Amino acid sequence: MTLFHPSFATLAAAAIALGSLFSGGTVSDLDGELDVSSQVSTFKDKDKDKGKDASEVTVITSMETGLDFVGSEASILRSAEGIHVNGFTSEYIPGDAVNLFLVSYDFPDECVYGEPITGASCGPDDWNVSAVSSSVLLLDSQVVPADGVVSFGSYFAFANDVTLCIPSAPCNIGISNTLGSEVHLMLRTHGEASSDPTVLDSQLTTYGSGCDVSTGCKNVQAGVFDIEKDKEKDKDKDKGKDASEVTVITSMETGLDFVGSEASILRSAEGIHVNGFTSEYIPGDAVNLFLVSYDFPDECVYGEPITGASCGPDDWNVSAVSSSVLLLDSQVVPADGVVSFGSYFAFANDVTLCIPSAPCNIGISNTLGSEVHLMLRTHGEASSDPTVLDSQLTTYGSGCDVSTGCKNVQAGVFAP
Repeated sequence: MTLFHPSFATLAAAAIALGSLFSGGTVSDLDGELDVSSQVSTFKDKDKDKGKDASEVTVITSMETGLDFVGSEASILRSAEGIHVNGFTSEYIPGDAVNLFLVSYDFPDECVYGEPITGASCGPDDWNVSAVSSSVLLLDSQVVPADGVVSFGSYFAFANDVTLCIPSAPCNIGISNTLGSEVHLMLRTHGEASSDPTVLDSQLTTYGSGCDVSTGCKNVQAGVFDIEKDKEKDKDKDKGKDASEVTVITSMETGLDFVGSEASILRSAEGIHVNGFTSEYIPGDAVNLFLVSYDFPDECVYGEPITGASCGPDDWNVSAVSSSVLLLDSQVVPADGVVSFGSYFAFANDVTLCIPSAPCNIGISNTLGSEVHLMLRTHGEASSDPTVLDSQLTTYGSGCDVSTGCKNVQAGVFAP
């Protein structure tokens, strides 16, 4: 997978067209703001055994090579009401018609065949094992754009709901065991998108119809969430590497968390991978996504009172902290108010993503031990002046709207 390093010289020209990276079709989007009482920056491991309010994160595997896409991740959050799927970004062949499916194996202990490429306990051959109670749900579909990047938003699959079921694939009564099922997220291609509207409709709304005559339909990428295997992964949390950290997004204006909104990072000695996430803000505003790294958080003095974080902007001037503010992405919020960000990689000791008027030092010098903040910042209404808009999309404090100013509006905090 290509990890995005935005070219900021092109952001201003492209921003109006960016909008939401993808919002589509036949799914129940979970982009609304709700109330939550969980604390920011906890890994939520305490709730793992309860099977709820604990995010599960997995990598995306190629079903063609069996290799994982480094830095690619997807996450789900289970509850008795259903399964929330957090958005993710991947790549495939431009012009192909692709679908994102959620496959739930409600009683995975009954699976017989498994899936050899991913090593999952269950696989498509288990769909016909009635005791497993499998359901295949269509979350989203799209035609892969010219740059090959397919980006999916956030979705909620309700328990015992057949709304997302499709012809020629099992469904039963939908997901009947949300807390204990084995869940697969599956990217499937129908081959090149047809120019015939009827065939294209079949490609985008079914599992096995409208397949390209030369390539056929096939599953090309998958992410597997296995309750038992996830428990084993939790043992690696304290090693500080190869273990994703998940947090909720907090409003910097109200101090409340957005339920169902999540972001995740994966640390390594090479850098910090930020998984994409979707949120909401005021349509027409120019917003930025920043990664702020406090390399030595024990040296922080002031903290951030709204999120309760140990470090905050007032610590940027404490030299012993070694803070770096990196611009990951920018866009103009589209008409529906949904801002969707992809996946990014901030390399260690790299100043490429540094910007004027914000600290950077040598970039992130302590990837495994830093306190990391993901920060959504607004410059107010996007300017119609291209020069001002460029400042809004490429700086920390320039081009601020005269009536609202620039301000940090949402944040996710990852403690070391």
